[in-house]
Amino acid sequence: QRLVCQPCRANSHRRSAPMVLKVPLDKIWPTGHRWLVVLHMDHLLEIKSNVRLMLLVSCVISWGYCITWLLDIVQLTCFTVAPWKEEGIGKWSCLVYLFGGIALAFMGQHSAMALAYYDEGGEELRERKERYLNEMQKQTADVLTRATGQAQKLCGLLSTDLGEKVNEHVFRMRTILLKIEKDRNPQAKR
Repeated sequence: QRLVCQPCRANSHRRSAPMVLKVPLDKIWPTGHRWLVVLHMDHLLEIKSNVRLMLLVSCVISWGYCITWLLDIVQLTCFTVAPWKEEGIGKWSCLVYLFGGIALAFMGQHSAMALAYYDEGGEELRERKERYLNEMQKQTADVLTRATGQAQKLCGLLSTDLGEKVNEHVFRMRTILLKIEKDRNPQAKR
């Protein structure tokens, strides 16, 4: 039997309710929130565990420093004169910022992917993605069926129109040939 202290036993009911913190991106940046919903990535805004919180913090830190360092290069602030840049590695600060910014971009990409694919519930994210995929397949099949029907109607209309134009052209040619046959002028037959 495991020994459990009284306060732990008293707080054991709190562990069963998962912590859910929702990032209010829809109020801060509505366009970004719409894009996450469209891309089915809105689950990133729900922080249900400490691991997801740490992944989000890691992602924000990596991308924040990456953007800051690369903007130092773009704005050429790395060329400013400062006492610590006169000797040693300080002379190469722009190069250090460039390689550091690129390395931080890769770290940001990996932390963003880890955040996107982390699933606290085990199967919840996979089931949700499968549901979206099935819905997408159904919608695609419906669109293809409608497009095929429209294409067949269009082909029918085009072939009917072409048949009418060919008949009209044949009728005009017959009238022209009949007029030439009736005309006694030798020049008309040439």
